[in-house]
Amino acid sequence: MRRTALALTALLALALAACGGSNPAAPPSAASLARRMGCQVTGPGQHIASQYTDQDLSVTGSAPCQSDEVYTFRSQANETKWLSAYSAYGSSQNSCVYMITGPLWAVDLTGNADGIISDAQVQQRIGGKPWTGGC
Repeated sequence: MRRTALALTALLALALAACGGSNPAAPPSAASLARRMGCQVTGPGQHIASQYTDQDLSVTGSAPCQSDEVYTFRSQANETKWLSAYSAYGSSQNSCVYMITGPLWAVDLTGNADGIISDAQVQQRIGGKPWTGGC
């Protein structure tokens, strides 16, 4: 009986490891996303709703790098909570917020003086999908 229980435990552990069940994907680093976009990191970001972010970096450079910040998240739940909090922040400032979001990351598109940076520029370099909130 004990052998059967040990064998079943070992099989379950192997199955979880093979499926990746115990180790969710890690987010990319904010610095690596900035580099892939061709941006320079200027320092830490504003840390809006930072309890949900893993990293928050300010970036600069030519398009698409006029964005304010690049964010990463430790979990999908944190990303969802952060997007909701950031949308509320945009509403409190009477402005829309525009992002490109990917798995466990977001790039703010509202930071340039001309309005919204082309989402196609960011998507072409790092992927993701458009997201709007706070309107």
